[in-house]
Amino acid sequence: MCSSRIRRGVLICGVLAMAPAIAAAGASPWGGDARAEVFWTSDLFPGGETAEPTWGMRLTLDPQVTARLGKNWRLRPWGQAVIERYRDFQDRDLERWAAGLDLKRGPSRLRLYGGLTRHELYFPSSSGGAWLDRTSGGGELRVAMGAGWLAQVRAEVEREDFVPNYNPRDDTRWTMWSSVEYGVGDARRFRLVHVYRKTDSDSHLYSYEQNAVRAEAGWRAAGWDFLAEGEAGLRNYRTGLAFASNFARQDDRMRARAGVGRVLVPHVSAQGFGEWRRTDSSRSGKDYDVTAAGIALTLTK
Repeated sequence: MCSSRIRRGVLICGVLAMAPAIAAAGASPWGGDARAEVFWTSDLFPGGETAEPTWGMRLTLDPQVTARLGKNWRLRPWGQAVIERYRDFQDRDLERWAAGLDLKRGPSRLRLYGGLTRHELYFPSSSGGAWLDRTSGGGELRVAMGAGWLAQVRAEVEREDFVPNYNPRDDTRWTMWSSVEYGVGDARRFRLVHVYRKTDSDSHLYSYEQNAVRAEAGWRAAGWDFLAEGEAGLRNYRTGLAFASNFARQDDRMRARAGVGRVLVPHVSAQGFGEWRRTDSSRSGKDYDVTAAGIALTLTK
């Protein structure tokens, strides 16, 4: 099954590779992105007893097709495949799948989507590892506010089903994103995001609530594209059981990301990026710092 999925991904990538030439002839409503990344991370499974650094590769395929509805409306079905491979932890190799439908009018958009991942390794262990199946679905509304302003709200529900050894971790997760964005063409973009996440585990041993605030900025100068992000969050565990290892646990979580890229030829761009994450936890042994860096090549139609 894995090999067939990879073949489908290669086929989609090939279609996207030919899309610019087809579009130049004005013959196709197809479009999308194909992005290939190579990266290094200082810890693939943060929060464990030892750090587990490794190299990884990620291929993200985002094909889409646009149909016009009258003069001002567009209907856009789309799909996404994310394929990851790792040098030192092949058990972590996975494919994520998603599909959705956008209804657009100018920059405003209504989006409905769903996704899944099968047999994903959450973390390794002597008992065979915590594996899970993940399914999700959600909706998003983006509204143009005039003069370059956009407001957006997105809600998602996700289900995580672990293998029997880790059944107490089975959970349902609700996430709400709300943001405001200001952009000046392709030259400058600023975005402020609030994220609320609530996870209810079936056993209540891993339930938590989390709030986070993220600021994003992107700008172009002298032919280069720059990206900067910063995020701060607070996670409070709601186990309600005094004997639980996560009882009254509180995590302060921080993240920073930066990138610099450039268009190489029409429809093809390259980017270098780096990321730092830190968690300060009230639970002993759950503090960690993670750094990552990589390069990416993106084909856009």
